[in-house]
Amino acid sequence: TPTQLWTNLKHGIPGGNGVPLLEGFGCLQTGCTVTILGSNGVPSAKSYLFFSVNTLLLAPFKGGYMIPATAAWISFSPTGGTLFGSTTLSGPAVPPYILWAQWWIKDPAAPVGWSASNGIKGINF
Repeated sequence: TPTQLWTNLKHGIPGGNGVPLLEGFGCLQTGCTVTILGSNGVPSAKSYLFFSVNTLLLAPFKGGYMIPATAAWISFSPTGGTLFGSTTLSGPAVPPYILWAQWWIKDPAAPVGWSASNGIKGINF
């Protein structure tokens, strides 16, 4: 049975709905289902889910901290201020890695116009 650990790295920036929360569930190995859930975002606002593998940035950005070294991102407008993504990982077995992720939301009530979720770290053993 694969072992998976998700860690809340904090560093969120509050906006109109408080501090957005990002959570990870499931394992990060072939055959497992992984789910990313975000809440407390601004409904229908432009937002980005940033993520990277094996590279932590943790650098000052928009009045807070950008957690992942933004190797990739997904742009979307969340309905109801929530984010949900789930997939079953397929393909060959992969070596151990760390997934870093953070959700940024265009939010006029935030200090510099952007609220941010906590960062999360998922470890594949």
